[in-house]
Amino acid sequence: MYLTRELFVLSVPDEEQNFILYLPLKGRILKVNSGVINLLKDFEETGQFPESEIKQKLLEKGVLVVEPESDPCADHEITTEHKPTSVTLFPTSDCNLRCIYCYGCGGETSFYLGWQVAKAAIDLIIANALEIGLDKVSVNFHGGGEPFYGKAWLLMQQTVDYTRRMAEKNHLKWSAAAATNGILSQEKREWIINNLKRVNLSLDGPKEIQNKQRPLRNGGPTFEQVTETIRFFEANKYEYGLRATVTRESCERMAEIYQFISSITSLKRFHLEPLWEIGRSLTNNLKAPDPDLFLRQILRVIEMAEREGVEIYFSGKRCKELGDVFCGAAGKNFFITPQGDVTSCIEVNQIADHRSAVFFYGRFNLETNCFEFDSNRLLNLRRRRTQNLPHCQDCFIKYGCAGDCLAKGKGESIFDTSMNPRCLINQGVSFHQLRKEVEVVQ
Repeated sequence: MYLTRELFVLSVPDEEQNFILYLPLKGRILKVNSGVINLLKDFEETGQFPESEIKQKLLEKGVLVVEPESDPCADHEITTEHKPTSVTLFPTSDCNLRCIYCYGCGGETSFYLGWQVAKAAIDLIIANALEIGLDKVSVNFHGGGEPFYGKAWLLMQQTVDYTRRMAEKNHLKWSAAAATNGILSQEKREWIINNLKRVNLSLDGPKEIQNKQRPLRNGGPTFEQVTETIRFFEANKYEYGLRATVTRESCERMAEIYQFISSITSLKRFHLEPLWEIGRSLTNNLKAPDPDLFLRQILRVIEMAEREGVEIYFSGKRCKELGDVFCGAAGKNFFITPQGDVTSCIEVNQIADHRSAVFFYGRFNLETNCFEFDSNRLLNLRRRRTQNLPHCQDCFIKYGCAGDCLAKGKGESIFDTSMNPRCLINQGVSFHQLRKEVEVVQ
C-alpha cells in the first residue's frame, strides 16, 4: 500500500484540529482531523496503517493506493513540430488611447501589419488543419495597439473575409474574435456582431477610474464611448467579455468596480486583473496592488459575486484548470506582430523588449512568402512545464498555476518565477476555491 503520488496537506485557518487533503490529479478535496494526519505520518515512516474504517475511506478516496502511481508527466514528449490551426494577429502598434499602464506602450509607434503576412498566416493555419485532420480554424485580433484603429480596421475586415472564404472552400468551420478598447463607431459595432464570434473589452470601472486610467490619446475621456459600446452589445445580446485592470490606487475600490460593472451588464463572468509593472506603467511610476490587499479585496468581491451568481476571474485563479503549462505562451501560441515577428506571448510584442529573445520564435520572410521558425527557441518555450520548475514542486497549485505567467519570470528566465508576488494571490484564491468544495472524511 502507498500514498497517492500527489498529496498536499493544508492547514485550515481558525480550525487548529482540521486539515485539508488535496489530491489535484484526482480532483479530491478532503477535510480530515489531526488524528488522520498523524496516521498518515506514521504510515510514511513505518509503511503500516492499522485496519480501520478510516483506512477504507482513505482507500476509497484515493489517498491510499494499492499500487504505486506513475508520474503523469513522465511520458510527455516535447517536440519542435509546429502546425498551428489558430492565429492571433496584432494589426498595429498604434492606438487611439494612452492607457497609463499599457504593456505595449500603444500609440508610441505606428507599425501596421501587411496583408501579405496576414494572408500567409491564414493560408498556413488552413493548410495545417487539412494536413492533421482538424475541421476548424480560428483567427483573433489583439496586440499592443488597438486592432480597430486606423487602417488596421481595414486589414481586419480583409482578413475575416478571406478566412471565411478559404474555410468554406475547404469545408472547414471557422471563427474570429478580437480584443478592443471599446472606442468604436456604430459601423464597427455592427460589423462586430455580424462577423466576430466574440470580443473582449476593457473597462476599468466607474467614470473617474476609467477616464484616469484609460484616456484618449489627447487626454480626453473614454467612459461614455465605451459604455455606449457595451449598451449596444447588450441590446443585441452579443457575446462579449469585460476586463478591468486594478492598480494600487484603485485596489481598495474593487467592490465598487464590481458593483458598477454588474449594474451595466448582464454578464455572469468578469475579469479583474492586478496591474503588472511593465511598459507605460514604468514610465508613469504606476504601482501594482499590494498582494495582501489585492487578495483580501478579490476574495471579498468573489463572495459578493457568488451570492449573485457571478464568477470573478483573474489569470491566477485556475485551481480547477489542471495542466502542466500556464498558457499557450509555452510554445503553442502563434501570434504575429505588426512587423511580422512570431511571438508566443501577447505581452511581448516588440523586438526592443529584452524578453523577445525568449518569446520571439519566428519571423515572416517576405522574399519566400513563408514563416520561418526557430526550433531551439520553440523547444525552450515548450520545456517550460511544471515538472521543470523546481520552486513549484511543493506548491499545492502547481498543476493549476504551473509557475504562473511566463512573461513574469525573473530577468529573462521563464523558468524562475520564484520571486513573483502573484504567488500569494494565486495560492490564496485557490485555497478559497478548495475550501468551498471540501468533503469531510472522519
